[in-house]
Amino acid sequence: MVEDVIQVGPITSTPGGRDSDVGSPLFPFRTLTQAERVAGPGDTIQLSDGLYDAAAGETWDVELPENVTISGASDMTVVRGPATARAPSASGRPSRAPLACKVRTLAVELFDIGVDLARPGTLTIENVGMTAMMTAIVRMDAPGSQLSLINSQLTGRRDGVVLGDRCARCAVNVVGGRLGAGNNGLYDGHTVKVSSAAAGTTLSFDHATIDGDLVVGVPDATVTIASSSLRQVVETSAINFAGGVLTVKDSTIDIAAKTFGINLQSGTLSLSNTAISGGNYGVYQLSGTSKVRDTTIGGYGFIGYYLAAGALDLGDETQPGNNHFHTDATGPAIFGLYVDAITTPVTCSNTSFNDVVPPAGTRTAGADPLAEPGAYFINRGKTISFWTL
Repeated sequence: MVEDVIQVGPITSTPGGRDSDVGSPLFPFRTLTQAERVAGPGDTIQLSDGLYDAAAGETWDVELPENVTISGASDMTVVRGPATARAPSASGRPSRAPLACKVRTLAVELFDIGVDLARPGTLTIENVGMTAMMTAIVRMDAPGSQLSLINSQLTGRRDGVVLGDRCARCAVNVVGGRLGAGNNGLYDGHTVKVSSAAAGTTLSFDHATIDGDLVVGVPDATVTIASSSLRQVVETSAINFAGGVLTVKDSTIDIAAKTFGINLQSGTLSLSNTAISGGNYGVYQLSGTSKVRDTTIGGYGFIGYYLAAGALDLGDETQPGNNHFHTDATGPAIFGLYVDAITTPVTCSNTSFNDVVPPAGTRTAGADPLAEPGAYFINRGKTISFWTL
């Protein structure tokens, strides 16, 4: 007995098609708009290479059903907006964002907002180029929403990925590709910005390139950056973190402006096998707890690591830090490590300052601060312990 097999092909649109046809591969629609109007839950819309814009009949007024996939043929499949509308790949109308959607292998350009998740949903963007978004590349403002960016190139004229006040328990996962915003001098903006009300947010970046900055203002946020490159290009910190847990490993942070690589306002920082270069300060820690291993901080104009308050572990008596601080800047106010009003003594082992490893022992500043030019500064009454393992 051979069971019946029914093969259902994708809904197809091509520049040579007609919206009066049936939308099959042999008789395709002309517009993405028409394909969206006939799509049902779980359907795939296949776009041939070509331009899909208002001149071709696109209207951007269609609400997508759940779990629709929009797939282009290549990066020559271009969906171009009027710079005042939201892209249909996300919602059509912001109040009716799909519960699940996939967009892959095409180019999206010149929309006001490229992706607008205004109610709980899951969106996957894979091998997509999104360019010249006017206000935001992605805006998420619904609890529990999830966004995956896979091997995509996303740039905007103002903000990149924005998580709003209602985005509690939202998750963003970036794998490969490039994400940038606010880096062309046209507008102010942030590459990733998380509202202080977006409780429970998680962000992860793996083998990604980030041009611009990450701003995280929610106390329980978790951010993981692995094998990635951050290039700070505007007058703000590459990472401005007031969250719960920040992990940076196997990555690079390049600071073009005279600001901070990481501005740690709260939470726990784990920094390992990472290189931070440029700026006035490599890490600026206002509070929280930090552990730094196998990391190089160099090329700073003033201080490699400024510890205003909190706890800092640069290696201890059992686990070598293996960190390196170095700069070509000279003068009495240049330090690899500046210890200010800490609450816990700093620990440091196998860590060099301009290629010099301090001798083992405990240093405690008396009535006057203790300063080793080019190496470290310890404010009065504070302590740092060095080990050589």
